[in-house]
Amino acid sequence: MDIDKYLHRIDVSAREAPGARFLKHLHYQHLLHIPFENLDIHWGKEILLDTERLYKKIIEQKRGGFCYELNGLFYSLLSQLGFTCYMASARMPKPDGKLSPEFEHMCILVQLEGEVFLCDVGYGKGPVYPLKVLEENMQMSLNQFYRVRKKDDVGWWLDESDDGQSFEEKYLFSPKRRTLIEFIPRCVYQQTDPESHFRKGKMITQATPDGRKTLTEKMLIVNSRGERTEHYLLNQDDFYIKLEEHFNIRRSTS
Repeated sequence: MDIDKYLHRIDVSAREAPGARFLKHLHYQHLLHIPFENLDIHWGKEILLDTERLYKKIIEQKRGGFCYELNGLFYSLLSQLGFTCYMASARMPKPDGKLSPEFEHMCILVQLEGEVFLCDVGYGKGPVYPLKVLEENMQMSLNQFYRVRKKDDVGWWLDESDDGQSFEEKYLFSPKRRTLIEFIPRCVYQQTDPESHFRKGKMITQATPDGRKTLTEKMLIVNSRGERTEHYLLNQDDFYIKLEEHFNIRRSTS
């Protein structure tokens, strides 16, 4: 993995010693320049959790990916830059109140300056900055409120709020160290099982300096400075026009 090419992809001009400020900058720049997307699943291209393949797709082909790809590659970048970090497994709450299986989601925990930070560049719409793993400590990430809440000996809940009063549980992550290979079975499920929500339709989303842009098969949604604009698509050709126009991705790069 060429670290300098990776940093150029996310518009980070220079390396720095591992520190909270540099970690915050890397995290934010990653979300601004690399989208969350599930296009390969709908283009019939198998996603393999191999660092070299992830690097080629995301850095050289200037694509995006979903959590296992984005956080898996970001973990490699942080490690090679000298950060003490490891991959962690997270479980999502389901509509019936139960939790998804282990390895439903991947996040990263970074040990830094006597503290632990939660990093996640592969969630879609989530915190744009790393969060400190501190009990009930409310934190802001741009205009969203977050808190990390201890769940017995199971792990920690990540909660999100629009107003700082009413919080929604996003996922439950464990502090146990994981390796990339452990996520492979669930990665296969997300691509192949009809019940996987990633198979329901194409979706791509990316943070912007003043909000977020999201493209589905039905519409382009642009959130800018608190205002939401929806553009309904005419057909599939319109989807690919918007895909290239807003995310600089052509189907031929798949």
